[in-house]
Amino acid sequence: MQQEALNLDFLLQPTTTGFYITPIIGGKPLSNEEIQNLDENIKKEIEKKEETLEQKIEENIKKLRKMDKELIDKLKEMDKEVAQKWIDFYIQELIQELSNIILDNEKEKLDNYFQDLKKDIMDNLENFLKFKNNEDSIPTKYKVNLFIDNSKLDNIPIVFEESPTLENLLGKVDKEVYQGILITDFTMITPGSLHKANGGYIIINIIDLLKEPFAYEALKKTIKNKKIIIEDIYQHLGISTKILKPQPIPFNAKVILLGPSLIYHILNELDQDFNEYFQIVAYFDSNLELNKFKYLNNYTLEKINDKKIDKIDYEKIRKNIIKSYINSILNLGLKNNLKKLNEDAVIELLKYIHRISDSKEKLTLKMSKIENILIEANYLTKNDKITKEAIINAIEHWEYRNGIYKEKIQEYILKDIININTQGKEVGTVNGLAYIKIGELAFGKPTKITCSIGLGKEGIISIEKEAGFSGQIHNKAVMIITGYFIQKYAQDFPLTLQARISFEQNYSILEGDSASLAEVLALISQISNIPVKQNLAITGSMNQLGQAQPVGGIKEKIEGFFEICKYRNHFPSYVIIPHQNINDLILKEEVIQYIKDKKFKIYAVKDIDEVIKIATDTDATIVHKKVISKLKEFYLKSTQKNNKKNKSTKRKAKK
Repeated sequence: MQQEALNLDFLLQPTTTGFYITPIIGGKPLSNEEIQNLDENIKKEIEKKEETLEQKIEENIKKLRKMDKELIDKLKEMDKEVAQKWIDFYIQELIQELSNIILDNEKEKLDNYFQDLKKDIMDNLENFLKFKNNEDSIPTKYKVNLFIDNSKLDNIPIVFEESPTLENLLGKVDKEVYQGILITDFTMITPGSLHKANGGYIIINIIDLLKEPFAYEALKKTIKNKKIIIEDIYQHLGISTKILKPQPIPFNAKVILLGPSLIYHILNELDQDFNEYFQIVAYFDSNLELNKFKYLNNYTLEKINDKKIDKIDYEKIRKNIIKSYINSILNLGLKNNLKKLNEDAVIELLKYIHRISDSKEKLTLKMSKIENILIEANYLTKNDKITKEAIINAIEHWEYRNGIYKEKIQEYILKDIININTQGKEVGTVNGLAYIKIGELAFGKPTKITCSIGLGKEGIISIEKEAGFSGQIHNKAVMIITGYFIQKYAQDFPLTLQARISFEQNYSILEGDSASLAEVLALISQISNIPVKQNLAITGSMNQLGQAQPVGGIKEKIEGFFEICKYRNHFPSYVIIPHQNINDLILKEEVIQYIKDKKFKIYAVKDIDEVIKIATDTDATIVHKKVISKLKEFYLKSTQKNNKKNKSTKRKAKK
């Protein structure tokens, strides 16, 4: 175009809006003033040439625009061809990668999605070309919401949901404020713990679940329908909101509910759906039995291992259990960033664990109690490691904080407000031992048991029962005592006895049979008129044959009586327990020391005869003879009285 302009004696100068045409004469561009001074004929000739040049310029511009459009269209076609190949390539790669993961019934949906995605990208290809590598500029509709990523898991997912709210279980659709209104999109859909547990297990505390509104019913609906539907909690509250409704996701996971057996039985009884959805129940003990494996016989173990076992090293198994248990305790310290424990501290902690397990053969599984003691011992210790003294101090501090009721009861006993004798001998009076638990602290309390006897046929009567202060187990125990008296003393003549047994200064419900030995001893003492030592306390159940049976709270009962004797300095003193409770004797060091010094003694008995011998210093045979003699005396008096009454009745009849 510049050449054509020169041929017509013009100079073309490009501008932002087009071209600026300048006439040339003699190879020199003319200014506007010079053009005005030219001859008219020359001016007309210049104008004519200028029109011709403008026409040619316009024609060339049209050609250029056409060529430009053709080039753009060609480039677009090339872009589409290249994009089509790359999109097909990546989609095929994705399909192959997902073919082993996606369910057969979901493959068609995935294919349809990829086809729609490809069409939309091709229709909006120019938008992608300007993004280059800036992913943040990509429109939201092309972004991916990675809902769940289990790529880093080596095994199936196991999820423990600590806060099982409706949203935490099912997921939710988040919202954000934009210009005063709430907006959302699919990238704000967040998964719940049920999504995270898909293909594996989810563990939920049933009490926490039942506390959360709508969560329990939503969980049941998910299990029933086998799909997770994200719900808006406001819809359950009757508040209408406009939100996204994500497509339900298939649910395939095992749901494990943890909680007290009482909750299980309540739900099983009252919720007709519960047993249908939760068909497997497993009960867990709160203690670990160290000798439980001994109950398995060799035949059972052979079946388990499918091979012959010549000998089982029980001691090795026991040591391995204790070692693993100690490691779990040490892990509690690591979890809470505590100091390490020295060897004496571990031993002292194990003693405490046996105490709260109520047996030498058990280890508690209530790790929260141990954790609290460790944390407090860590605070109290001044050394680099937690010491035995720190463990002892932590335990004592805990008992002191929880021991107000125990201190009050002991104060009343020491001030004789509650009458408990710990010296001398008395007829028909025995120190029993009660187990009391208030809050987290359990302790023992001595209780005075007395009885009175007389001629009559009412038998043995519990004053607590008559006053409505006894439970069914205690009532049964009184009937068992009556059975023992019939078996022991009423073989040659019927019982002609009325007896009253009372737990003195008891103003609350009395339950249990652990005072049976003490009650029988009180009755026998009263009937035989043989006194019982008052520096002695008794606990133990008994059957109709007079055999001792084990009871609970042994260590608390023994220590409760010991502390009263210690404060009064009334030693020596003694406690009688059933022989089956020997393994439950996890006593404090102070009590053990008094036993070593022969100031305090514990008798383990097999039957009531041993109790009689220890408590009265009299052979049981002699005592039984005196009881029979007294009961026979009652019987004869009753017979004589009845004979006199019958003779009197006959005389009246003759008259």
